[in-house]
Amino acid sequence: MKKFVLFFALFAMCLGAKAQWENIRNAGDIYYTDIHFCNADTGYVVGSETLTTNRGIVEKTTDGGNSWERIYIGYDIGIQSVSFQSPDTGYICGFHHRYNIPQTNDSSYSIILKTIDGGANWTLFMSIQNYYEEFYQIRFLSELNGIISSHEGAYYTTNGGGTWNFLAGTFGHIGVLNENVGMIGKYLFHFDGSELIIDEEFDLDDNTAYGICDINMIDNHTFFYGGDGNVHKYTNGYNEILLTPPSMCYYTGVYFVNPSVGFVGGTGLYRTDDGGRTWGEYFPIDAIKFFFIDENNGFALTEGSIYKTSTGGLVGKNEVVANKREIEIFPNPIANNMTVNLSTFELRNNYHYEIVNAVGSVVIRGNSNSAVFDIDLQGIETGMYFIYFEDLSTATKFIKE
Repeated sequence: MKKFVLFFALFAMCLGAKAQWENIRNAGDIYYTDIHFCNADTGYVVGSETLTTNRGIVEKTTDGGNSWERIYIGYDIGIQSVSFQSPDTGYICGFHHRYNIPQTNDSSYSIILKTIDGGANWTLFMSIQNYYEEFYQIRFLSELNGIISSHEGAYYTTNGGGTWNFLAGTFGHIGVLNENVGMIGKYLFHFDGSELIIDEEFDLDDNTAYGICDINMIDNHTFFYGGDGNVHKYTNGYNEILLTPPSMCYYTGVYFVNPSVGFVGGTGLYRTDDGGRTWGEYFPIDAIKFFFIDENNGFALTEGSIYKTSTGGLVGKNEVVANKREIEIFPNPIANNMTVNLSTFELRNNYHYEIVNAVGSVVIRGNSNSAVFDIDLQGIETGMYFIYFEDLSTATKFIKE
């Protein structure tokens, strides 16, 4: 299936907006990397001290973030990820590439640690001694089924970590849909007894899959993610850019509470209420990770601070959508003939287009030397289609009656 990148460039700016994001933890000596709340009261954040990226820290709250306890883990590693199945049982992973590691005296050490008493004690769960191997995300979908992403591939367990299997080439971040179904990079998988089954390889190249910073699954074929500095939505083979950063800006964390409400952080914190079509800046913080308990109660990490909202960040929205270019088609739905208007784009001498159906098959190819032209659709079946302009790197959908 051919990859079609759909550019709906929505630049969002704030005009003095103020939001209900409260700084509940200011630890300037910490570079936070991940966050997980088990319920409204109990949560964990992980990271490393900024002076040495190999001195990992875990911090815990039992009162919704009002106070935090720093936990000593007993291993000199930079912690990358945290995943808890209950307030007491959880996992962290990380790595260390220096010589003279206290536990091994080896130059490279990637590990997973487990706690069953709320972080009071940590035991070695899995270790790899390989300079090129780095554990950077761990997610347990259930008590038994877990998966780790690394630079070399993925590891999974179906017996609570008793044994691990390696999946070469399945690198990238992890998305979780439910206790059995998830994604690793561009691969959809499910757990079936003692096996992890790859169900589908999505139409993303390896560089894109490797560069994904977050995966938010809506269903088996729809997910939001951050990659190449942009915010994307992938639906049934179509990859749509929802938000592109302005010059000298960047996006890092992407989090969707549901198909409509989502957040993006990086240079500023933004929220969408319509599935990413429009965005408003809600707070001038450089958020790198999010975690929401529900639509109202959520947390955002910056490099050295934790912010909390109990109102969904929904205060003082001011929004400007700029540089929006669209393919205009009419009528829609279409009976026989479709008129296309590309006048909002930079004018060209020739426009090459493809019309593809809902499963990605090309049904019509053509070109026009005018920005406004007609296409005869009498020969195609009824249904949903996309018209794609490779030269413009954009597309839009329409219905054929």
